[in-house]
Amino acid sequence: LLAARVIAFAQPQSSARRLGWAALGAGCLWALHPLRVESVAWASNLRDPLCAVFIFGSALSYLSGRRVAALALYAGALLSKQTAIGFPLALLLLDRYPLGRRDWAASLRGALPFAGLSVAAAAATVWTQVEASTVLSLDSFGPLARISLAAHGLFFYAYKTILPLGLSPVYERPWPFDPAAPRFLISLLALPGLALALRRARPPVLTAALCALALLLPMSGLVAWGAVLGADRYTYLASAPLCVLAAAWLTGARARPAAWAAGA
Repeated sequence: LLAARVIAFAQPQSSARRLGWAALGAGCLWALHPLRVESVAWASNLRDPLCAVFIFGSALSYLSGRRVAALALYAGALLSKQTAIGFPLALLLLDRYPLGRRDWAASLRGALPFAGLSVAAAAATVWTQVEASTVLSLDSFGPLARISLAAHGLFFYAYKTILPLGLSPVYERPWPFDPAAPRFLISLLALPGLALALRRARPPVLTAALCALALLLPMSGLVAWGAVLGADRYTYLASAPLCVLAAAWLTGARARPAAWAAGA
């Protein structure tokens, strides 16, 4: 439903039938991808699907102009799981494309209530982690290490999405952590290239990529806790914008056979 609504704004000439098949294919790609397993198979992680229900409902309401309903549903998402704190950034991006709202000041005013909830949830999350003594201090895990870890995560999740092999319930972070280690240094050096590629990308690709980054932000490692390098379940919300992008591509392709192929 969300994919169909977004594409209807971006490609108003698309027929409802074509939109339906494209959205079905994208939904299958998202729901049946191996990286989704942890979120639906682990009893401790059923908050991921619950959070997604509220987030998708909030996005649909926002696209329909029902801001109060969107805000209430977003509150439900944050109460389900705090990983939704990057959602206000995604709303700002959707305002720009495909909604085509050029008044940034109006967009920011509209996003303020969502941002307020997000900041409150982020503060509560960090406070509980600090109280539990799981947050790493800047002395033990400095800014360069955090940026390096976040950069590695971007390419790590992209690789696992395209080629989901060697999956594990735990990816342990090396300790002591060396940001100059080859795999982390390569990711760090590749960041400018990624930024340049996004700057030159077409609006649909740019919007999907930045929305994915916004939703992945809480798990990026900039606020480091625990000893985890990453987790498959962290892609649960962040991969949805990329699947919407796939649906947009399917509307211009042979949508029905592509939908069945995606499902298979």
